[in-house]
Order: sequence, then structure tokens, then C-alpha cells
Amino acid sequence: SVWNGLQALPGDCEVVAVHDGARPLIQPAQISRCLAVAAEMGAAASARRVTETVKRADAAGLVTEAVDRDGLWIMETPQAFRLGLLREAYAAVIAAGGLVTDEVSAVHGFRHPVQLVENLSPNPKITVPGDLETAAGLLGLDGR
Repeated sequence: SVWNGLQALPGDCEVVAVHDGARPLIQPAQISRCLAVAAEMGAAASARRVTETVKRADAAGLVTEAVDRDGLWIMETPQAFRLGLLREAYAAVIAAGGLVTDEVSAVHGFRHPVQLVENLSPNPKITVPGDLETAAGLLGLDGR
């Protein structure tokens, strides 16, 4: 769907942001920051630092090791890019028969650096029903 959207953009479009509807609490200022960094650097993505303790576990759920969280980030959207760069990266993924879970993966695989833009505002991904309650709480709604 992203590839189709990229093909539909007009030729004078220079920078594009991809945002998923599963993150409805994004703040306009964060979108603007991502677009500005992408215009300058070519690629930028909203992200937040991993602050929780992280463990690796085996298939049975038994802890096997601690994971150093230094340098770990949780990717968010929007992810913003110079249009030509993102088109080239996706064309390479498609030509290789590959799949990517986000646009950063496509561009990073194309060997272009991606600048993370730290998001300090809550932008949780809505994946399971309980996430709706979390979002409602962040919005100050009581669920009615």
C-alpha cells in the first residue's frame, strides 16, 4: 500500500511521511520535526527510547539473559523521507522479493542512514483492546 501511495504522489513532492492509523495520538509538532529532519538528512523516524528492563526468554518463557537497553529504541510513526530515496529503497526491496515491516527497514537496507527523532509525548500503538483504554486515559476520557 505504501508503494502504491508513493507512485501516486506528484512529481514536485520532495518529502513524504508515512504514518499508520494504529498510532492515533501523534502530536502535530512531532510530525513537523520528522519532516524537517527528513528534508535535511533524507530519512527520519519518530521513536522513543527503551526505558524498561528487557529480558530474552526461551520458547517456554524462561529467562535466558538480560538485554542491554543502551541504544535500543522503539520505532513509531511517522517515518519521513525524501521521496526519491523512499521510492528507490522500496523498488530495491520489491526487486529482491523482500518484505519489510516499516519504511525505516527499507531505507536502512538500502544503506542510507535514518535519523531518529525522539518523541517525548505518548504515541502508543493500538494493537489489542486494552490499548484503547490506555489511549482513552491519555486523552482524559473515562471510557463512556
